[in-house]
Amino acid sequence: MPDKEEKTLYGDAQDFRERKRIHTGRKNIIIAGERVCLSIILYEDTGAAVIANTDYRIEGHGQTYSGTTDDEGYLFHPDVPIDDYDLTVGDITVKVPVVLNAGDRHLQRVIGYEIP
Repeated sequence: MPDKEEKTLYGDAQDFRERKRIHTGRKNIIIAGERVCLSIILYEDTGAAVIANTDYRIEGHGQTYSGTTDDEGYLFHPDVPIDDYDLTVGDITVKVPVVLNAGDRHLQRVIGYEIP
């Protein structure tokens, strides 16, 4: 019988706000040296609104990436080394994971961040 791991993932903004659980089955396998993506939609502290048109900085694996989220709170950096990264928005820093596929998007609440 395959080894299964239950993960909490969020499929869309409504699931994210309601914290619905999605069961994923087998966990992803990441190979050392593989290049992946930072593909993230940022939500403010409550998860009710995206952090749109806001400057951010991401640091990890000896690299720094920066930019501005789009109108939907989305940021994307392809071809990054596998690592956990520190994302800073305003004066709040949180850990963010990478995703394996460019089409995947990780939904991230920035705890403590409030939309000005």
